[in-house]
Amino acid sequence: MNDMASTTLRKFPPFTPLLSVLSLLFISTVVYSSPFLRATDKSTINVSGLDVSLETTKFLEGMRDSSGIYSFGAPCKHSDCIPAGISLPQNPAWVTLAYVGLYKATGDPAYKTKIKESMDALRHTCPPDNLDCLYVGMQAAEAYELIGDDSYLDYLKNASAFYVHADPLVMLKAIMARELVLKLRYFGGDTQEVIRFVSDSEQYLKDSPRVAPSVDFRSGACWVQLAWLELARLPDDVLGAGVDDPQYPIYYRESILAFHPQKFFNENDFSVLLDGSSPDAFSLTLTELFPCVEALHILHNLTGDVKYLKDSRAIEELFLRDRWDSKLTPKFNGDGGFLAQGCVDTEKGKSCYLNNKVLNDNSYAVYLFADHKNLTYTIPVDVKVSYYSEPRLDADYPSLPKMTTLKQAPPKPSKPDYAAIIVLSILVLAFMVYLRRKKSGVSSE
Repeated sequence: MNDMASTTLRKFPPFTPLLSVLSLLFISTVVYSSPFLRATDKSTINVSGLDVSLETTKFLEGMRDSSGIYSFGAPCKHSDCIPAGISLPQNPAWVTLAYVGLYKATGDPAYKTKIKESMDALRHTCPPDNLDCLYVGMQAAEAYELIGDDSYLDYLKNASAFYVHADPLVMLKAIMARELVLKLRYFGGDTQEVIRFVSDSEQYLKDSPRVAPSVDFRSGACWVQLAWLELARLPDDVLGAGVDDPQYPIYYRESILAFHPQKFFNENDFSVLLDGSSPDAFSLTLTELFPCVEALHILHNLTGDVKYLKDSRAIEELFLRDRWDSKLTPKFNGDGGFLAQGCVDTEKGKSCYLNNKVLNDNSYAVYLFADHKNLTYTIPVDVKVSYYSEPRLDADYPSLPKMTTLKQAPPKPSKPDYAAIIVLSILVLAFMVYLRRKKSGVSSE
């Protein structure tokens, strides 16, 4: 080795434990103070649909008391929240929906047992003469398809009979229409009469109030689309009953999709409605939005068009970003539940109305995300964002109850990237060992 290299190596101090400790402290200081080596304030997390379902199921089970009865509302300190401990007759139907989704996704027999338990409870709390029950027949049909218990079909047949006495609101009419289609599937009947009933349910939309001030999106609109889609899912022999033309069911199914759900979703951009930069994101409740997501799921399954998969995923990611109060995306207490109403962007962070979480929303969430069990969602997470509630929105929405002001949480500090510290430290130590060995080799020569 030439004299220049030998002289250069001799300038390095001897390799000692003290020197290694000092080197580590120096590296840690540089990494901690460097903005390029610290964890970024904005990052993303990836989570699967099944992960979301399982986390939200834990929240649902937290709404179940020691006697097995589910509360409709979750505990919430805000005076405007639905009080915890209230149990509605149709609660078991929503629980059934959640476990139907999980059983389909996993095949776990424990969820099959849960379906049986909730259906037994439903037949007790919602007998056919209980006019307060709503949206129970679809769950009975789903449970029958999975378990094969004929008593669930009997329940569907009898439970749907009282809907003719229900108040003719759009949501009610659409749910009635969908479950009449289900009765048609399993028990037969006058197909054209049921088609007219579905069409009539859509007529109520013109008198339905808007759910967002800035768009012509009517309350119950997506429930109507679900009724049309249930018609489109009928077997050919049922959809074409009473018509001699064997091609009629095919043509009519295509026209249903083209002139109703597909037309509807082409004309409504839900990502705009849910964007936190718009105050409409605050006003839309999950009861209005989850039927839209389910309709997109069905459209994708019927047509194979990936557009509907992309659209549903985009909406679901917005739900996860602004409404999922989980440990990964905390808003209030990180309990895994979905907020009934959204949050809007402000200079201080995300302004949320209140920590209101209810059984039907979260059961529906479990069902829908389980249907996308293998889909990966990318959620932007800004560690500097604070979620809070404030009276600012009262002026924009005077009909809503007044909100109390919650203390704004301080911004979460960004953390150093410890992995980078460790890797750099190892590399520096390895280089020092290399130099020490080189120096030893030079000395021996």
